[in-house]
Amino acid sequence: MRDIDRFMRALFTLALGLAAAAPAQAQCGADESPSVGVVLRRCAEDGARWIEVAADLASADVGTRVSRPMERGAVVETWAESVVSGAVIAVPAGPFRFADFEPRGLTVGAGEHWGTTADDPRLGVLALDERQAGVLAPGEQVVPLEPWMHDVLSGVPVLRDGVPAACGGDGCARAPRTGVGLSEDGRTIVIVTAAGWAADAEGVSDPRLGALLAGGGAHDGLRVAEGATSAMWARGDGLVAASSDGASRASAAFLALVDLSAGVTGQLVRVVERMDDNRPLVGARIVIETSDGTVAAEGGTLTDRAYWSFTLPARDYVVRASVDGFRSSCRVCSVEAGGETWCSQFMVPGEGSETCAPPPLGRDAGPWPVGDGGVPVDGSVAPPGSG
Repeated sequence: MRDIDRFMRALFTLALGLAAAAPAQAQCGADESPSVGVVLRRCAEDGARWIEVAADLASADVGTRVSRPMERGAVVETWAESVVSGAVIAVPAGPFRFADFEPRGLTVGAGEHWGTTADDPRLGVLALDERQAGVLAPGEQVVPLEPWMHDVLSGVPVLRDGVPAACGGDGCARAPRTGVGLSEDGRTIVIVTAAGWAADAEGVSDPRLGALLAGGGAHDGLRVAEGATSAMWARGDGLVAASSDGASRASAAFLALVDLSAGVTGQLVRVVERMDDNRPLVGARIVIETSDGTVAAEGGTLTDRAYWSFTLPARDYVVRASVDGFRSSCRVCSVEAGGETWCSQFMVPGEGSETCAPPPLGRDAGPWPVGDGGVPVDGSVAPPGSG
């Protein structure tokens, strides 16, 4: 009988959650594009207002950045404007302890692990590698820290396999909330920040937040902020969504979408030589393209040693060299932020062109162990304060 009662209560809770998530006819303004590959929409319906952002992670111009441990305790607009070069959109990146601004759940910022944080089986994990290939693991999977992880955040699951999750406790109330999700192929990141506690916007429940993420193209999603800490900053506009008093609150980690074409630069340099005897090929023509084929720079060799140099935003490039009587060469090179990257071209006599492309997007992700009743497995450590 008790099992039946528990089943009926769970079914009732699910029904309430799905009813709260039922989509209404939203009115959204014209698409805005704060940078290449990023689309922002301002939407409203009776009693609700939200900002929806979708970014193409496959675009050569789109990057992601989670804050580092040393950047904790800031407000979102200060972090985005003063710390992150090329930031376009920024939001909080997961629940945290107010006492010391320590995230709850596995968190990694720009390749730097947040100290003692580890996955909590009650939280989902969104992990991105250095080239923005993403994976979102559900709460019951215990995700270990792995070398490929460059930016990681954790949050309460609100969308799974395209279906909004049922709510529980405070998650059923209407409040300001921010969610982050990934498309089914992991190549589009969706961010939604819903206003709340205002006369024209009461806020949204967790199931409704999941439905909004799904409406923006997400297949799985997490709630990463709620209440007074829920906020969104956009380049050129400042705070486009904040708590009911219009202010933002200090938080632990943040997530930013970054315009790589406007971010930190580095230098791409080297020489063009014959493959057989390393003699310089003065007068070779260099063409540098982004991963989507856009020409980022072009020019010739600069010295009698066939040296060339370009200052470019930090990202991957396809570098091509051509000179009469030689087969055109092709290399993939990554510009390091603030550094110098050598990318020599070695050519052989003949005709035609070499082909090359950036390495495929991907990462060595999962499958990870499954927790038992919300308790970490395989010796993993739960985040402080999560018990």
